Amino acid sequence: MNRRTFLRGSAGVVMALPFLEGLIHANPAYANNKPPVYFVCLRSGNGVQQATSNEPERFWPFERGQLTKQMLQRVDAQGDMRAVGELADHADKLLIVDGTRYTFPGNGCGHSGGGNQCLTATPPSEYPAVNRSLATGESIDYLIERKMNPNNPEPLTLLGGFTSSYLNEVLSYAPPLPGETNARLRAAERNPWEVYKSLFGHPDDTRDDLLYNQVVTQRKSVNDLLREQFESLRRKTALSTADRSRLDLHQNSIRELEERMLACHLPETDWKSIEATGASGEWRDANRAQQMLYMMMDITALAFSCDLKRAATLQIGNGNDHTTYETTGSRFQFHWISHRIQSDGAEGAAIENAAHKHHQIDRIHARWFKYLIERLEEYQVLDDTVALWTNDLANGIAHGYSNLPMVIAGSGGGYLKQGVYVDARATGTTASGGFVPHNQLFNTILNAVGVRKDDGSLIDDFGHKGGLNHNKPAGGEIPGIKA
Repeated sequence: MNRRTFLRGSAGVVMALPFLEGLIHANPAYANNKPPVYFVCLRSGNGVQQATSNEPERFWPFERGQLTKQMLQRVDAQGDMRAVGELADHADKLLIVDGTRYTFPGNGCGHSGGGNQCLTATPPSEYPAVNRSLATGESIDYLIERKMNPNNPEPLTLLGGFTSSYLNEVLSYAPPLPGETNARLRAAERNPWEVYKSLFGHPDDTRDDLLYNQVVTQRKSVNDLLREQFESLRRKTALSTADRSRLDLHQNSIRELEERMLACHLPETDWKSIEATGASGEWRDANRAQQMLYMMMDITALAFSCDLKRAATLQIGNGNDHTTYETTGSRFQFHWISHRIQSDGAEGAAIENAAHKHHQIDRIHARWFKYLIERLEEYQVLDDTVALWTNDLANGIAHGYSNLPMVIAGSGGGYLKQGVYVDARATGTTASGGFVPHNQLFNTILNAVGVRKDDGSLIDDFGHKGGLNHNKPAGGEIPGIKA
């Protein structure tokens, strides 16, 4: 059931409104409607710098159990805070889960194989293989949007940072077509302005540049174009004080987002030029990725608050992220740092302090996830969201698939625990190697979001089905992460 509401003005201008209780309760069709629950995934690449081989632990909290700001901000003997310490301000909203792994091996490329499984929990394709391998089932974001928003079943699929032709998008998959075994990899949108227009522009407007001309060329805010409609809405006695606060926040957020788009928006021709050259230092600069990703996060939070989308993915960089980040000492592309050498392969000159540089990048990504948390909180949807920060590898140096980084913010409408760091192996069903297949985490998330089987029962068998006799046990939920 969709609760979106719009204000419509002259010249075909339309603005989606946030959830307003006064308007919902006035409609008998929504009398007992609970707030929807949303899912968003921020994906990092190249694994995290966690304890492996001879490298120390720098990612996970120091101890399991209750999370506090003080505990998350602890430092080790070298003065390093764990990467998740960047999220200390939101300790009571976090659910950190270790002990999960991918079920299937890659097919010639660890990065591609990890990306294939990251949100699908299905085996990589037998053909194509290596860096062109595909998932064999749909991703969790696509399933959520398809089930919970059937009239508009395409989730937001976004990307910021370096791109390449070798291995680009890896995250979102539509299900295989009838008679086929490979899922359909979905292209990610990299232009925040196109995403903004697609969500908040008039769906029947044939003048694609209408809002661009109003906001960019004539410097008019959408708020100004709908001034009369806003005033009429405010006069409705059904609106509560909370509704009016949401409306004020909504207008202010629209204005701030427009201002930042004026400063950061790049035309499509510029995006394509940057992608084609590939070697542009500015394009590989993490600061550019941050600007774009922050705008994407603003738009995602706004889309959730208007119930325009139920699921979104934000991919940082290409499949084996080659973004060059700001780290101490000499700077190298992230993929090289994850290998600890100046190479995309197995041989090359060693990078000094590479493990610590990797840790610094993990902390950058943690700060980006913190920004997403704060935007969801600002739009009053965090408690009704499952925001996941994960990676398509467990660690970079070994391209491992065991002990995947899983950091969740938001309780999914009260379904998930908050403020704790738990071991999935304590209550989940372990497989060979002693780790819990990560599809059990997704079973739990899907149930939190409200997805059910056709007979109304809880989801217990997401993924683990990919044809070619690759089916694995359903697994069920991870009880220890449920509230």
